[in-house]
Amino acid sequence: MGRVLLVIAMLFASSPAAWASTELWQHQQWLKLGRWEKKRLPARYVSNIITEDFFLAEDGRRAPEAELDATLAGLVGPLGPEPDGHALCRYPGRALFLDREMQLGLPDPFAVCPELRAWSGNGSLDGVSVLFVAGYFANPGSAFGHLLLRLHTGEGNVDVQDVLDNAINYGARQSEEDGMIPYIYRGLTGRYQSTYSTLDFYHHNERFREEQLRDIWQYRLDLSDGEVRLLSAHIWELLRTENRYYFLLQNCGYRIAELLELVIDRDLVPHNKFWAAPVDVFHALGAEDPDAGPAISAAGRLPSRETAYRDGYRLLGRRDRRLVDAATSAPDKPLRDVAEEQGAELSAAPLNVLVDYYAFQEAAPTVEARKAEVLAARFQLPPDAGDDIPQPVPPHEGQPPSMLSVTVLSNDELGEGIELRARPAYFDFLSATEGTAAYAELSMADLRLVLREDNLHLRQLEIVRVASLGLAGDGAPNRPGLAFRTQIGVETLDLTCDSCLLGYAEASFGEAVELMPGLAVYGLAGGRLEGGDQITDSFSATAALGTVFRGKHGGIWLEAGFQQGIIDTDANEPYVEGEIRLRKGVQSDFGLTVRHEGATEIGLAFRRYW
Repeated sequence: MGRVLLVIAMLFASSPAAWASTELWQHQQWLKLGRWEKKRLPARYVSNIITEDFFLAEDGRRAPEAELDATLAGLVGPLGPEPDGHALCRYPGRALFLDREMQLGLPDPFAVCPELRAWSGNGSLDGVSVLFVAGYFANPGSAFGHLLLRLHTGEGNVDVQDVLDNAINYGARQSEEDGMIPYIYRGLTGRYQSTYSTLDFYHHNERFREEQLRDIWQYRLDLSDGEVRLLSAHIWELLRTENRYYFLLQNCGYRIAELLELVIDRDLVPHNKFWAAPVDVFHALGAEDPDAGPAISAAGRLPSRETAYRDGYRLLGRRDRRLVDAATSAPDKPLRDVAEEQGAELSAAPLNVLVDYYAFQEAAPTVEARKAEVLAARFQLPPDAGDDIPQPVPPHEGQPPSMLSVTVLSNDELGEGIELRARPAYFDFLSATEGTAAYAELSMADLRLVLREDNLHLRQLEIVRVASLGLAGDGAPNRPGLAFRTQIGVETLDLTCDSCLLGYAEASFGEAVELMPGLAVYGLAGGRLEGGDQITDSFSATAALGTVFRGKHGGIWLEAGFQQGIIDTDANEPYVEGEIRLRKGVQSDFGLTVRHEGATEIGLAFRRYW
């Protein structure tokens, strides 16, 4: 009877504002449901959702109180024969929130809304996981990694089961066709529109793990049934909305974190930065919170097909490894003849490794024939669970992506100085960042200033730097990798001058080889374009030889090379640079740097990661 009287009172109130007789519109969850943010100058609320028909009130994008009133008015109307158009079914997240706070006695939207019910697996959602997809250098939009949400309809263990689970993606529309430079420009300036989309996890699994060979880390969230229902209902509301996409901040990491903050009472969006790296969300989820308790109930890796092959190979005995090596190096020879020559048996372990190997090889007649032969041999043996693969360190336990450093310098021409450096994101050859490619570098807006004799100079602003040696770095067999490096920015001419700035763009390609686990050598050759008052030749050929060693507690990097002028052949500038780095946990490290380019400079660097 009380609920009936409440509805009657709402219908006959003298003013719609009276329907929200409390300050419920200021509730944090209500503000998050509409993505309203409080602006300071002038003081007002504005939603970052730019889809106007998402709001029921005339100025609902800027008036959360009016939107609450309009939502209440829509919710009390009859469902009718086509309920999917009713406010209850269009805004099930709002309905669940208002029903909880005001005891309205509303029907369960998961039971009475046909489209929502079908999307949610007949209301059987029982858990949510956040997925971190490892970085992918072939697509500039995915180089820093990517985030997805997975809505579980089964037990939700950290595996690939239940591939028909809903997966929620957020991304910039029509961005994958753009190259690195157009993507960065449009992403920095908000030229992309973006939206949430839903697709069976099966499709993302095929795309990321099978085709692009990217590992996925799955973090199961510690949520109650009510929180799972509220979060999934809110996701349903957002599937028809659009936002502006900004590469540095309002990206997939930011928007997924924003979603999760509806039910997780902690800051997941990095408010202390002007940028958001996808892995920042996992560092926030994994942080200790004595008041709220853990946000993660389980975490594990879903390896790509290539990673599964490499993991399996490392667990094989010496004889089985020889069998796999011989089978892959001589695909025309019958498999049983290969096994007989190696004195090995076609047992489950090496055959499982071969199945994984041929699953990611490019199609060719010999490859397809060998693949069929391996599968036929494997099917003749009983099922085998195989050995347990040791789990690597999950991304949230690795090194944070943002870095500040202070380096004490000694230059044999310019004297002593201090270099101040800020790198917003992400990693270099010697970083301990987890969930990223081995032997790779990726950074944006890497700023270096030098303080010498009370004068502060810009030493370098590297707008973007991308490098990869194309090696897995795990000790399994490696073919030589395609190495490349691209960098664009502003820097000093050499180490003999603190104020001789030039602009540069460089691209080089080559080859790398892993000599042993953690140790690789590489060679690069390419070209460099420069502009500045001190430049005698704008075009140069470049060449470099280098080595990288990555150990448990640090690493060593050394590179030597030169620039050769194309027009001015006398413009030849050799250089040598390197670093020895020792880690003190994942939050800080220190290292000895050396560089020779016109002058010789030695530095002692102290770094802090956050």
